[in-house]
Amino acid sequence: MLPIHAEGIVALCRRSPIQTWHRIVCGFLTVLFVHAQEEGRIRQKQALAPQPVYVFGRVIDGRSGEPLPGAVIQLGSQGAVTDAKGFFRLAYTQSGDTLYVRYVEYRPKGIVLSRPSEVVVALEPVEVELESVEIVAEMDKATERAVALERLRSLEFGEVYTAERIMRQTQTFTCRMCCGGCQA
Repeated sequence: MLPIHAEGIVALCRRSPIQTWHRIVCGFLTVLFVHAQEEGRIRQKQALAPQPVYVFGRVIDGRSGEPLPGAVIQLGSQGAVTDAKGFFRLAYTQSGDTLYVRYVEYRPKGIVLSRPSEVVVALEPVEVELESVEIVAEMDKATERAVALERLRSLEFGEVYTAERIMRQTQTFTCRMCCGGCQA
């Protein structure tokens, strides 16, 4: 069923020559229109809202071509995050805006958009060479005692330990921590 608009009926009645049968038809259509409008069957003429236009895209690794899920996308004041397959969608704002793409351990990239389109952004990984690191641990006497005590507590209760055996294990452990290898 086609939508009926009030403006169309009034315009039809005004354009027709004034003849008896035209007046009757126009009168009938007016009554029909009023009745249909009261029952809510006629849609009021509405201005069509502009449909949003989108920029679609995908973010991939520049070397392997693998998608980069979780990449941060920014266009003007709006932002998005890529899905598990590296895809995103943002509303296009205006020509000349820059689409910024960032991902951890990759170089950020900016693309100037001239029109709404589908873009594939290939990010290059950042290569950082780290120097070697040496970790040195030092213990003071209080820490040595705490470690020895914790070691004694960790012994299983099911076994029988003599005081001499416990002291021998504690002294061996303490000497290894202190000077690196003397046995008591």
